[in-house]
Amino acid sequence: DLTRRLNSQVTQRWQVQPGPETRVEVSLDESLPEQGYVLRIDGEGITVKGQSMSALHYGLSTLAQTLQPQDGVLVAPHLGIFDWPSTPWRGAHIFVGPDAVPFHNKLISHVFAPLKLNRAVIH
Repeated sequence: DLTRRLNSQVTQRWQVQPGPETRVEVSLDESLPEQGYVLRIDGEGITVKGQSMSALHYGLSTLAQTLQPQDGVLVAPHLGIFDWPSTPWRGAHIFVGPDAVPFHNKLISHVFAPLKLNRAVIH
């Protein structure tokens, strides 16, 4: 569920839950470039359009990154973003060990997700 993902990302980043008045219009638009999305925040509200479910996830991740706490509430600046990856494979080579799982969980949530990396080579 995309709303749950957005709420989770916002909560993780800002340690606050978005209020019930936070309404985000989300829709698929297959005319966008592969994995591309459009994020628009204006006086009419918040709109995220994505070429695929992955693209919508990236757009919502960007939305979560743009929100700012102000006087106890989250504020969304007016903006327009049209973004898509220049390459379909975006990742990193990581090494594992007996104590690697907690590190990798943080790496995925704090680095991979915000940078919209989509692959990992595990060695």
